[in-house]
Order: sequence, then C-alpha cells, then structure tokens
Amino acid sequence: MEARLVRQAGVALCALALIPAAFAQPSGPTQLSVETAYQGATPALRDLERNFDWEEFRAQQAGKPERVVPNQTRFSFKTPEELAAQAAPATPDPLLKAPGGTRVDLRRNFEGTSDDDNAALVGYRLVPPDTNGDVGKNYFCQMNNVVFECFDKKTGASVIGPLPNNIFWNGTGTACDVFNDGDPIALYDHDAERWIFSQFAIFEFIPGPDIFVSHQCFAVSQTSDPTGAYYVYDFIYSTPSFGGYAALNDYPKVTVWPDGYYISVNEFEYGSPTFFVGASLGVVDRAAMLAGAPASGWKLILPNTGAAPVYYSLQPSHWEASNHAPPAGAPNIFVQAFDDETWGNGGGQDGYYHWAFNANFPGPPTFTPLGLIPSPAFDANMCNYGPCVPQPVPAVSPNDDLDTLSQFTMYRASYQHFVEDDYPGGTRHESIVVSHTVDTDGFDTAGVRWAELRDSGGGYVVHQAGTYAPNDGENRWMGAASMNQTGDIAIGYNVSSTATFPSIRLAGRRVNDPLGTLGAETECHAGTGSQIGSSNRWGDYSSMSVDPKDKTTFWFTGEYYENSGSFDFNTRVCAFKLTSSNASGQN
Repeated sequence: MEARLVRQAGVALCALALIPAAFAQPSGPTQLSVETAYQGATPALRDLERNFDWEEFRAQQAGKPERVVPNQTRFSFKTPEELAAQAAPATPDPLLKAPGGTRVDLRRNFEGTSDDDNAALVGYRLVPPDTNGDVGKNYFCQMNNVVFECFDKKTGASVIGPLPNNIFWNGTGTACDVFNDGDPIALYDHDAERWIFSQFAIFEFIPGPDIFVSHQCFAVSQTSDPTGAYYVYDFIYSTPSFGGYAALNDYPKVTVWPDGYYISVNEFEYGSPTFFVGASLGVVDRAAMLAGAPASGWKLILPNTGAAPVYYSLQPSHWEASNHAPPAGAPNIFVQAFDDETWGNGGGQDGYYHWAFNANFPGPPTFTPLGLIPSPAFDANMCNYGPCVPQPVPAVSPNDDLDTLSQFTMYRASYQHFVEDDYPGGTRHESIVVSHTVDTDGFDTAGVRWAELRDSGGGYVVHQAGTYAPNDGENRWMGAASMNQTGDIAIGYNVSSTATFPSIRLAGRRVNDPLGTLGAETECHAGTGSQIGSSNRWGDYSSMSVDPKDKTTFWFTGEYYENSGSFDFNTRVCAFKLTSSNASGQN
C-alpha cells in the first residue's frame, strides 16, 4: 500500500513544554521491534548528483521561509519553583583546575557547510546546524541539519556536495526520500571501511488510524569511497502508543559497534497533552546493512513516569578508530550524565547512569541496567535550561543569549579498548569518554565537564574527570570529546562572552598528564559575528573523531558566525595532534 506522505500543518515546528505523561505507560523498559519500511541500493552518489534535476528541485524549494528547529527540551520535569528550591549552592565546580602544559598542534583547518548552502540547495535558511562529521582514510564528511559535503582531508577541497541530505533515498518514494528533516549523523565505520549517514524523517501520515509515525533513515556506502554507491534503509522508528496522534524520535544519536549501529533518541508523543515518553535505546543490524541485505532492529524505551529518576538524552558508546575491537560479545554501554537536582529528587548523588545493551541478532536483545557511577558533583542547571550564553553587540542580552543544552550528555561517548602495551605503563581496560556542559561557579558561567569511565574488569568507575573553564569570564559549551588509541583525550567546544564572538576552541591531555587536567586551549577558528534574532538556537551538537589512518589525530567540527545576523551560520573543520607536556602524572 502506498502511504500518503502528508504533514499536519504546524506539527513539525511547534515548541513543546514538557509535562508528565498523561497516558498509561509501563513502569519498566518496553521492548519493541523496529520495522523496515524500505531496503535497497543506489547508483553511485556522484551519478545521482550529476543526474539530479536541480532546476525542478530548486523550483519546488523556492520561497520557503527561514526555519527555526525548536528546542524540544527546554524543560525540566520539575517546575521552576522546584528547581529553585533544589538548586545547588552558588559555589565553584569542585573539579576546576588550571590548564596544564599539553598543547594542540593544528594540522588542518578549513571551511565546512554553511547556511548559505542551505539557502542555495533547499531554498531556506535554518538554525541550529546540528554540525557533525567523521574522518575516513582519505576524506572528511560533514553534515548539517539538511545538507552534507565531503572533503579531501589533505587539502580541504570539496569532493562531493554540498547536497541535500535526502539525496541518498532519491527516487525511492519513501519518507526518507520525501522529507529532508535533519538531525543527521555522519559516521565512518573504520573496521568495515564504510560511510554511514543517517537522519530522521518525521510525521509521515499513515492512512487508516489517522496517526503520524517517524522514521530513521540509513545510507551505508558499498565501499570506502563516499562518492560511490550505497545501500539504503528506511526504518519505521516511532509510532504513537499512548493515545497521541504523532510520534517523534527526537535528537537521534548513532554509533558504531561490532554487532550493530546503536541509536539513542528522546521519544515524544503529540496529542492532548503532548509529552515526553522516555529515553529510547535502539540498534539496527550492522552485518546485514554492510551486505545490503534485509535488516531488522530493536529498541527499548525507559519510560518517563513523571517522577525521579528521569532518563534523557542517553549516548550509546562509539567504537572509535582503534587497534583493538571490544572484547568478544561485549555489550554497547549507554551513558547519561545525571545531575540529581535536575533529573532526581534533589540533593542526592551525581554521576553517570549506564546500561548494557546486546543486540543478539536475530534476537531477542539483552538489556541490563548497571546503575549510577558516582562522580564529584556537577550543576547542569544553566539559567533554568533557557538561553544563557551572551554574545557581543549587536546581540542584545538576554534576547540573543544562546542555548547551552546543559541537561544533555553530548555526542559522542567515545570508546577505546586498551591492552598493556598500547602506551607506556598501560593496563588492560576499556574506557568511555563523555562530556556535558555545567555551571562552573553558581552564576551561570558555562564550562565543559568531561569524564573517563574505565572498566578494568570489575565494572565502570570514574577513572578521571575535570571541568574545563579557565578563569577568564568566557563561557565554554557545546562540547564533544574523544579518546585516541594512545589514551590521549581531546575536547572541542564553543566559547563566547560579551567580549568574544562565538568561536571554536580545542584542548586536550596526553595519557600521562596529571589526572583530570587538560592543557592550554587553542583556537580552531575565531568567530567574527553574533547570532541575532534566531530564537536563541545554537549548535545542538558538534563532533570529535579519531583518524583511522594513524589512530591518533583528532578531527573536530563545530559552528561559528562570520558576520553578525540571523540564519547565517558557518562551520569549520580542524584536525590536530597533541604535543607532550613536561608534566609527569598517572594514567
């Protein structure tokens, strides 16, 4: 049966205020299968680009208005009064440390996609860009919310694109073909030497029950060449289950693991009322998709019961470019940074909730809650989760202050498996590195909290953690962190204040630096403009990757503005190594 691909006016662009679930939901995890709506193959992407009917496409897109993708999550499940009552004292973050001596050595620095590309290709400008990308042996591929492009990683020259993200599914007649909805992910599967591109297609009308379902789309390259042919998939991912009329798999994050491509989403259901259903952990069959065969998937929902603890914006662990695969049969570990004043009852233990998920294709999957990993306290409440980061004039505070997404655990949760001889003094262990934005001083100055979670055989603990916020009055947020095969850690992030235009900076640590410290920061690119009149939306995410060729070079991509204005973002790609400090420490 051919579905009518029709949207209900206003559904995709309405902002949400979270309220507890009003419909009956289970109190424990709900296991669901993920249905495949389409599976097929494409010609070479370079041929699709050459044969694409650009004239007709641009005529269809002409005159579309600027678009703000709403912050679905400008909320807590608590009222502002409850947040104020449970707010942490205005004290400095306990993990603030002065920068160490490790330095960033920039190797590549070039422009990525921009809002000009959006305007030229899809007929409108939008914010935020959802900037992310990954690096292969010869290319860096980047996606923003609706456009992607691949670059020669030696020169920064474009090798294909910019193109609309949904060109991968062009001609299939699926939701993934018709809707170019964004929230994209670009990945390089270093073990298989394949490219993975994914985005959602939301609110497809299904005739009969008068409901709107949402899809997760995947394109898997057939070789290591991102300009070549792809296997493409369309999974029906979210279906209304509790009395609403539309389901949304919001903020999907995808990672690579030996037995699957793992996914986390925040499930919403639109109706009377609209509500946050819960955090979803999912997986689709990597082996089948690499072969272009029919593929299936699983997902589990951790339901929002309207009471503490609330689980939100989990990150699946991502097998980073590495010499060693995860141990045979190792589960994927999902992680959430958990501030108890935000997601719990207030006044309790902060830390990192984590869950083990095994796909076990053809199934059924296994799922094990592993509890809270305690950590030193952190404060995720930046301006009650409203816009918080100021910018220089012509921006006007607070109207043009920027979102921090401080309640989110940021993409990605970078995984490495180490053996004894990977670095001097090393031990056999598994590590996951995560980052998130925190209030560093109790007065809403943003910094990046990062943590290495390590399992040496007895379960994950916080091996080291730090809050990166040099004492200069700047806000640092929208971070992404990763760890390379030698145990070095790098973070990239935005910096802004009333004196500094939003810019992109980098910092890192070598494996034997003192625990919990990062070195001096380096500018990837200095912004020269402020974002104004754009509903405070910024980033939504960025990404840090490890080069699969040398397994040590880091690649970061993030957002900035060249000129002050509305709907005019730029992005940058920077590659770098870390140079040793003279400090000696622990690993």
